[in-house]
Amino acid sequence: MGGNALSVTTCQLNDRNYHRLSNQIIEQIKEVYNKRIGLIPSYLNKADFGDMDILIESSPEYNPYHISKFLNATEVVTNGSCTSIGIKLDHGIFQVDLIKVKPEDFSFALGYFSYNDLGNLIGRISHKFGFKFGHQGLLYILRDKENKTNVIKEIVVTKNFSEALRFLGFNPNAYYSGTFLEIKDVFEYVINSPYFSPSIYLWDNLNHTQRVRDKKRKTYNQFVRYIQQFDPKNYFDYTNIDQSN
Repeated sequence: MGGNALSVTTCQLNDRNYHRLSNQIIEQIKEVYNKRIGLIPSYLNKADFGDMDILIESSPEYNPYHISKFLNATEVVTNGSCTSIGIKLDHGIFQVDLIKVKPEDFSFALGYFSYNDLGNLIGRISHKFGFKFGHQGLLYILRDKENKTNVIKEIVVTKNFSEALRFLGFNPNAYYSGTFLEIKDVFEYVINSPYFSPSIYLWDNLNHTQRVRDKKRKTYNQFVRYIQQFDPKNYFDYTNIDQSN
């Protein structure tokens, strides 16, 4: 989640060692911080991991530097709500990202951040309809009629993750049923929405901010290559949708 945030070259872990370490770290954090903590999952057959994302419910007592010290972190780098720490292992330093969210956002954020950028891919669809799908829930973006770049207010539609998925044309049961064995399954989940169109993901159809952000995302780049096989004419037509979104 924090990218390569540390000053040193970090190591990778195989699936077995990754989950062994995640269980260990979560149990250690619980010794000093008694709030909700969750490992953000990837697709099930992912073989190697370059970092670990852990979601933590924030509170006035939350102190990532205290937790980092307790975990004997070699380095601590904070960027907004994400604190990246280095965990020393026998064969190198492994990066762990501690991501804090408000208590009321925890469940939705866990869903949104799961499965290798799936939330961001779903978010492109919501964006085309004037909504924002993010870690704080599904929001409606109320814009100035005279200047669509001016946001007047963000209105909460729902903080129920299943409701948000259903609203955007996705099957929440499939999401929670272990559907995502490979990265291809994540991509197919997005494509199966009735509102999917390859065109809305292509670089030329993104604004500058989106393009700069998403070109840094490995999964987004993989998805763009994957959907080049699909003809936009066979999918949802956004021609009559307000393109200012």
